[in-house]
Amino acid sequence: MTIAFCTYVSDKYYYSFGADKLVASARYFHPDIPFFVYGDHEISKFPLPIESLHPFMMNKLKTKYDIVVYIDADSIICGDITSVFTALEKHEVVCVRNNNDYGKAGCDKALSQQNRDINIYLNAGFVATTSKDFIAEWMHNNLLFAEITPFGSQSVLNTIIDKYHWKLIDGIDDDCYYGVSCLHGEKSHWQSWKDIQVDESGSLYLNNGTKDKAVKVLHHAGGFNPDKLGLYMFNDEVRRRLTEIIYR
Repeated sequence: MTIAFCTYVSDKYYYSFGADKLVASARYFHPDIPFFVYGDHEISKFPLPIESLHPFMMNKLKTKYDIVVYIDADSIICGDITSVFTALEKHEVVCVRNNNDYGKAGCDKALSQQNRDINIYLNAGFVATTSKDFIAEWMHNNLLFAEITPFGSQSVLNTIIDKYHWKLIDGIDDDCYYGVSCLHGEKSHWQSWKDIQVDESGSLYLNNGTKDKAVKVLHHAGGFNPDKLGLYMFNDEVRRRLTEIIYR
C-alpha cells in the first residue's frame, strides 16, 4: 500500500511550531514515506479558520495514496509507527485519544461532547485513513459546522467517527501514547515531558503509575506558543535522543 504523511502550518510559524522537527522525525523512522507540508498558498484556498483544515489537506493526497496520515505540525514522531499502517489493513480510520490515563486533559478537566466517553474522545492531531468517504464527510461537515463547534475539526471528527470502522491506537489499556494522551496526571506538557525516559533501544517511554508506555508521538497541543517542542522541555537523556532523531 502507498502511504503519505501530511500536515499544514502558516509559513510564518513553520519553525516556531516545530514542523521542521516533525518532518525530520518522520524521515528518521520512515524514510521511504513522503511528507507533504502545506503552507500559506494552500491554506488561503479554504474558507474556514486554519484550525479546521485537516481533512482538506488529506483530500489533496487521497487519489494518489492508499493511506493518508495527518499529523499536527507541532508534533514529533518518537518511534516506529508501522502498527498504524497494519491497523489500517482492517480498519478504515485510525485515531488517538485527547484525554490522559487520569481522566484529565493535562492540567485541565477531560474534554468530551454529546456524552461521549472521555476515554474515546478523539484528538484531531493524528488521524490516518484509507477511506475517501471519511475524508469527504469530514470536509463536508467542517464546512457546515466547524465554525460553530467548540474545537472545529476535532468536534466534527468526534461527531462522525462512529459511522466508520475505526480503531483507537492509544487507548487507556494500550501500551503506547500517540500525542496528548501522554500528559501525566494533572501536569502540563513540559512538566509531563520531564518524566519521560529512554530505554536501551532508544525508545521513549512514560510510566503512568502502573506500567511503562511507549511514547510514539509527542504533540505540543494547545494553540500558539512561540517555541513549541523546545528541547529544553525534556530531561537530558530525552533531549539527547530527540537530537539524534531530529538532527542526525
